[in-house]
Amino acid sequence: PPKSSYWRTWGLTYWFYNFRQMFSKSKQPLFLGEKAQHEVDVPAIVSSLARARIVPTPPVAKVAEVPKVLFVLGGPGAGKGTQCAKICEAFSHWGHISAGDCLRAERNDPTSKDGELINNIIKEGKIVPSEITVSLLEKAMAKARDEGKTSFLIDGFPRSLGNVNTWESVVGNRAEVLGVLFYEANEEEMEKRLLSRGSTSGRVDDNIESIKKRFKTYIQETMPIVERYAAKSMVFKIDGMPPPEEVWKVTQSKIKTIETQAAKSARE
Repeated sequence: PPKSSYWRTWGLTYWFYNFRQMFSKSKQPLFLGEKAQHEVDVPAIVSSLARARIVPTPPVAKVAEVPKVLFVLGGPGAGKGTQCAKICEAFSHWGHISAGDCLRAERNDPTSKDGELINNIIKEGKIVPSEITVSLLEKAMAKARDEGKTSFLIDGFPRSLGNVNTWESVVGNRAEVLGVLFYEANEEEMEKRLLSRGSTSGRVDDNIESIKKRFKTYIQETMPIVERYAAKSMVFKIDGMPPPEEVWKVTQSKIKTIETQAAKSARE
């Protein structure tokens, strides 16, 4: 039963008094009126208890980190593939994704609907839409992220300003573009390297006529991309003319600089 203090407050005397008031013209009885309002600053109390470690502090939700991307550009034979391999070997969190490899893998996948579409487009002599290439690049990044990769070197894309626009509209803020790693080499040196590679690679496009066409395409379509990112101070130029080991020393230094800048930007 309730304690005696309860009966002293809410006993028969209380009820008799309030029922009597119901039939008088005096003030409305308490139990028929509005409830008393008690203003309590609950957040302030919880905060004080949390500081005193009486209640646990609510955990802060962790924001998912988006992958970081470096577009790797340079003329045919500038040494992009060699340096990308060295970067991935020295920096385990970096992954190398080739647009050409993604397209070839998709074409050879008998279960892929996109693969069938890509084959039909190529048979008709048309260019694979940028949207398909971008979706394949995202797919490859997602798979590599499951393996612990957080940053990506993408080569073979973009090949034109149209590719850049497609990337920005399709991927948007799902990836952070750190800039362009740009390997420079003159046409004569690139021809020499590609012809030497062609003697053992078996690639049909490593011949003098194809090389000249590829270099012309590179000047007309790729250089505007470099200029676009250069205007934003997002181009990291590397001389690709020296021997690979010398180029690697510069490349390694550039990657460290890029990562430092990215970390500083994230803090700000």
